[in-house]
Amino acid sequence: MGSLPLNDAPRVPMRAAARAWRRRLWRAALLGGVALAFGIGLALPGASAQTMSEALALAYETNPVLEAQRARLRETDETLAQAQSGWRPRVIVSGDIGKTTTDTENFGRVNRDSTNTRTPGRATLQVTQPLYRGGRTIADTERAEANIKAQRAQLFATEQQVLLDAATAYMNVIRDEAILELRINNVQRLERQLSATRDQFDVGEVTRTDVAQADARLSQSRADRVAAEGALAASREQFQRVVGTAPVNLSEPDIEFNPPTDREVVVADAAAYNPSVIAQRFGVEATQAQTRLITGELLPEVSLVGEVSRFENQQFRDSRTDEASIFANVSVPLYQAGSVTSRVRQSKESESRAYSALEDARRTAVSNGASSFENLMAAKARIDSLLDVIQAAEIALNGVQEEAKVGSRTILDILDAEQELLNGQVNLVAAQRDEVVRRLEVVSAVGRLTARDLDLPVTLYDFESHYKETDGKWWGLSAGKP
Repeated sequence: MGSLPLNDAPRVPMRAAARAWRRRLWRAALLGGVALAFGIGLALPGASAQTMSEALALAYETNPVLEAQRARLRETDETLAQAQSGWRPRVIVSGDIGKTTTDTENFGRVNRDSTNTRTPGRATLQVTQPLYRGGRTIADTERAEANIKAQRAQLFATEQQVLLDAATAYMNVIRDEAILELRINNVQRLERQLSATRDQFDVGEVTRTDVAQADARLSQSRADRVAAEGALAASREQFQRVVGTAPVNLSEPDIEFNPPTDREVVVADAAAYNPSVIAQRFGVEATQAQTRLITGELLPEVSLVGEVSRFENQQFRDSRTDEASIFANVSVPLYQAGSVTSRVRQSKESESRAYSALEDARRTAVSNGASSFENLMAAKARIDSLLDVIQAAEIALNGVQEEAKVGSRTILDILDAEQELLNGQVNLVAAQRDEVVRRLEVVSAVGRLTARDLDLPVTLYDFESHYKETDGKWWGLSAGKP
């Protein structure tokens, strides 16, 4: 499917009008709402504006979901040290000490009975150095490396989702603040309209029906304002949950989101660079290494064992015996009751499942990328259409108001025209929010919605530091951020 034909009919004046409308809407949002057709004057709040880059930076640094994923990566890093332990010696020190008593009786002999008490002790130092483990140490190390790389990709996927959630929450607050301002302005306008209609009724210019219609529209507008207040409160709560702080005077997005402009490029990049796809690729490598690891249990194992021991016996006089030995230990598995071979077959099935998961991840990434791109094109087209709607609604409202002055239009006609203009403005605010969010979704689909790609004002998380600290580590109990 190709991109939507947005440029079939060139309309330079309308494009200029679209840019003007966008600037007006954003300026109104910066001031705390959208006033557009109602002529409501607004003043700048005293608080400084909070930018999108600041909000995303806070989410990157404090979001608990992202922090948990970083901890999970550090947890996975430790599997490398565990795998590398297969190369290292095992050192065991053991000892025992006790007391023994021996009674001896010689029947028929005089003065031959005796009792001996001894305090023997033994200490042993044993060192076992693996020489060959059927390739299991190499396979286990490769599996750990693949799992770490998969977890890194998953960390970037989580980072993208957190930043997408934060940016979406940011745009939702701006949208709902603007819609609420529109609703408030509409209530104020209808209150004036109802008052004027009542005055006209008092002098006999309109009927009671006209008053009732104006009153009904005012009541509906007040209900819409209450709903808008609830939607804004929910959006603010969502913002605080994701970002970690309440939204304060949000400004126009200060980040340039530049997704690919060609659908085929989006699809290709999504298949190649989406973090979920990359994670599944390394997942396949991990399952392949796991099969080799289990297969190694069917092969011989060779180790070198050295032992030093001392035996002491305290009786009437001390005695001590020292021993030292070194020998090669060869273990050849012949039959393990079918358990190991079954696990090998099971691991091979895991490989098949991993390949299927990789294909599913690729298809999902391609589908999401294509859908996001088409949604972005549709959002842009919707904005252009709504700008036409608003322009036409303004002209229609002005015409109805003029015709009402000469008696050819009723109060209901004016109310309908005003409501149509209001609906267009509300829809335009929502569509502009949708366009920004759809851009974000396309950027996320191709794997570029990260703190590094967005150049956020943060210190990037250094996952390599902890990995290097863990790689080859022989000893230590401390854990946490490097």
